[in-house]
Amino acid sequence: MGRRSAQTTKSGRFMNPADQQRKAERSKELKRNKKQRSAVRTAIMKNRDPNEVIDALRKIDDNELESDLPLRATLESKREKLKKSYKEIREFFQKAEQPDKVKEIDAKMQAYEAERYRKSQQIAAIKFSMSGDMDSIPMPEAVPVRDNAMMTPYLPSYAVQPAGYQPPMKKRVMASARLKLRPPGPPVGIPPELSDSEDENEEEDEALHDEDNYGPVVSK
Repeated sequence: MGRRSAQTTKSGRFMNPADQQRKAERSKELKRNKKQRSAVRTAIMKNRDPNEVIDALRKIDDNELESDLPLRATLESKREKLKKSYKEIREFFQKAEQPDKVKEIDAKMQAYEAERYRKSQQIAAIKFSMSGDMDSIPMPEAVPVRDNAMMTPYLPSYAVQPAGYQPPMKKRVMASARLKLRPPGPPVGIPPELSDSEDENEEEDEALHDEDNYGPVVSK
């Protein structure tokens, strides 16, 4: 396919010379102003704040979740336009080779999506609790109680242990502790002198200390 003639329209109809001249001047003007238009577009994109777009999206979400009016189609179209402008901002910084700004924009969008999902779940739960019928929820049936169940003595939560009862583990620990103890050794010091005349000394002591003799004790 070759280049279309300047003397015809897109549909192939012939244009008069005045329209041809006007079209040629318009194309020349667009070429001259191309740099100026790109500079203006760059300035506009730099001045656009992604936080404002996020705030506008949050307002739309609040209107959609909290109101019962059938405005879903209108709100959805507004949301698509805002997301498109947000995407344009991201692409602009991506072309400008600013990866830090691109990461910041992506993080803000992810945080917004997580917040929107959490808010939608909360609103859905509130609406369900307001519209649901509590009597229609099946409840578990009560367990039948016998007549003599009230006469059953109450047992404490812990078992009563006998007086000298010890847990098996404690017994084993005490037995092992006894096995580890060493027997005592001989007494410290020199052993006493023992003689064969112990019986004589005992008789002398008995004579000296007679129970029936109340007189003064005389030493020999």
